[in-house]
Amino acid sequence: MKLKWIILILLVAAASWVYISDKTSKDPEFIDSAIANTSTAAAGALISVGQYDAAIVFADLALPVATADCDLLMEKGKALSALGRNEEASACYDLILAKDPDAAGALAGKATALFRMGDMASSYAYAMDALAIDGTDLTALERAGAASLNLGNYAEAADYYDQIVTLRPGDAAAWIRRGDALLSISILMEEEMKTRFSTLGKPGATMGTLNIDPYMEAMECYNRAISLDPMVAPMLATRMIARSQMTINTCQDIVENL
Repeated sequence: MKLKWIILILLVAAASWVYISDKTSKDPEFIDSAIANTSTAAAGALISVGQYDAAIVFADLALPVATADCDLLMEKGKALSALGRNEEASACYDLILAKDPDAAGALAGKATALFRMGDMASSYAYAMDALAIDGTDLTALERAGAASLNLGNYAEAADYYDQIVTLRPGDAAAWIRRGDALLSISILMEEEMKTRFSTLGKPGATMGTLNIDPYMEAMECYNRAISLDPMVAPMLATRMIARSQMTINTCQDIVENL
């Protein structure tokens, strides 16, 4: 099936090049945009069927003529990113941003490349720039949420994933990530409670109560993810059991230190 797609795309591209050649003989200025548009369409079609290497070849053939065409560079960046060639993808997005600093797609793509390269702070910054331009850009929201989660900013992460599941309620992975952020918040609250108990009897010490809302919301997120994708049930069940054991251990520590 993929081979048929590739052959069809190549035939369309070949026909387009014949048309371009004829048109160019009458209008020399037509060639740059025509080559860019044809190659962008071909590269996008190849990406859609998972032929990332072929998409890069198409882009590289056209870019010497269609210099710095943002749409074509965007397709090349997507293909490079899909292949895990994140530094090269990042360089593609830089070329786009040099020409159009407000290109939300390139900012989000750059955020993704940086995230995969392990630079969470920069990834978050680029995601923020993209969201300032388009607050509903799902790629930027995903990167902002993931980077926040990795940076330990769990409340922010939960908020970004909440926005994602509002825009895309059937996204099981986003429900899981929102649950992870909320679960991390509940762990921090539990640790704070443990610390408060350890200071009981000291001047100014207060006990307070544990807010279980983040924990319960996390369980709801996991259950929602399971309803969307039952295959994640064993993984999430293990995670929930481990979390319950953490609470048991915390309670034991509190009792032992009273």
